[in-house]
Amino acid sequence: MADRDEKMSLPGLLNDIMFKIVFGSPQSEAVLKCLLNALLDLQGPDRVVDLEILSPNPEKFYFDDKGPILDLRARDEKGTHYNVEVQLRGSDIDYVKRSLYYTTRLFSDQLKSGHDYHLLERSLSISILDFVLFPESHELHSTFVLWERAQEFQLTQDLELHYLELPKFAPDKPRLLQSRFERWLYVLKFSDLYHNRELPENLKEEEGIEMAIDAMRKAYAKDEIRAVIEAQEKAKRDETSRLSFAERKGRQEGRGEVDR
Repeated sequence: MADRDEKMSLPGLLNDIMFKIVFGSPQSEAVLKCLLNALLDLQGPDRVVDLEILSPNPEKFYFDDKGPILDLRARDEKGTHYNVEVQLRGSDIDYVKRSLYYTTRLFSDQLKSGHDYHLLERSLSISILDFVLFPESHELHSTFVLWERAQEFQLTQDLELHYLELPKFAPDKPRLLQSRFERWLYVLKFSDLYHNRELPENLKEEEGIEMAIDAMRKAYAKDEIRAVIEAQEKAKRDETSRLSFAERKGRQEGRGEVDR
């Protein structure tokens, strides 16, 4: 495995702002197409050939009361709608409900007033997680569909949720990565190592990976993007510190109650 002690404190592709810029900008169709084909193992006639980014320009940094709006939405030439996001932390229950909410919104938001239901197109979400969501399973890629349990058939292909749990992916060496799925997972997990380091040849040879790393480097070179990412990281550290302080204070108050 790559040596995490050598890791520079620079944002990689798992930073949500960086991910949205690299894969969700108007010029990102080619690299997002490669990512989707690799993560979903799409081959032959199932491959994504053409793609349209539907989400807002990430470099304009739209905000709501929860922070920057970082959803990445796209539609391929067959009409399938995709929602892709990275998540670095979260609780099992909250994240499953959140991902289900955004997937069903991706489906329902297609229908405009007065339109027929048959116009609704397939909606698929991909959650790239830097935490373990399903500890009961050893599989790092889990797929969920609407399924009839007793008779064992699928209701529809119109809704599909994919979860990729990166902590379950532990490659020994970059040169030993066998599939495009493994090579893309490695780059997502360890991209922060390659701000100032040459990519191994087998990663360069995988379609789209060099484009993604180049886009990451160019994005971080922009002052305004770097400032937003650094402000986001500071806010996360402040929140972690606040929660830690509240927890320590609660323990101290609890001990005081026991002493009385």
